Amino acid sequence: MNDSHVSPAAETGLLPGAAPLLERMLERIVAASDGISMRVEFSDGAVFTRGAQPPSFGLRFMSARAERRVLALGYVGLLECYFDGSVDIDGDLAA
Repeated sequence: MNDSHVSPAAETGLLPGAAPLLERMLERIVAASDGISMRVEFSDGAVFTRGAQPPSFGLRFMSARAERRVLALGYVGLLECYFDGSVDIDGDLAA
């Protein structure tokens, strides 16, 4: 059962920059997790959701640069972006 949602732009491969690569990375991460529910909003407004329940956490990228940093540096890039305000994290990442 596929309970994820990607915006129509992502389905057609029209998202510029790092967003499509991040979506693939997120799919791999959540595939390894059982029952995780999340929401990610990319800097261009595209939204990636996963799970049937309300999201346990959400990420909001403020810039394409932040998307590239997370893609290139993983969790270190995510932390750097969080500290400099270019990524917003809502909810509980440990859920």
